[in-house]
Amino acid sequence: MAKVLELANHDAYRRFIGVVAEGRKVINNLQRVATLFLTKTTWAVLLAFATGINWTLGLPFIRTSPDHGTACDIAGKGVADADSMLAALRLAKQLARTRA
Repeated sequence: MAKVLELANHDAYRRFIGVVAEGRKVINNLQRVATLFLTKTTWAVLLAFATGINWTLGLPFIRTSPDHGTACDIAGKGVADADSMLAALRLAKQLARTRA
């Protein structure tokens, strides 16, 4: 028992406890950041399916387009969703403003 009490009062043991506590803080911070990143990424992916946009880089002009095909199977049925087209137009407008 005396050896255990002697070890508990040793400076190296006290420093070790501080290092472990600091390590736990770092791990907790990493877990929080990972949770925020995954939450943000999940929502971004879900929203991307709803309003996907193609943005072509390297051209001397701004080019954006909806990220979908022609949708010939629903043409003329009144069920098409214009959200992707509107998102592409909004992005083009935003890029034009920042480019000027």
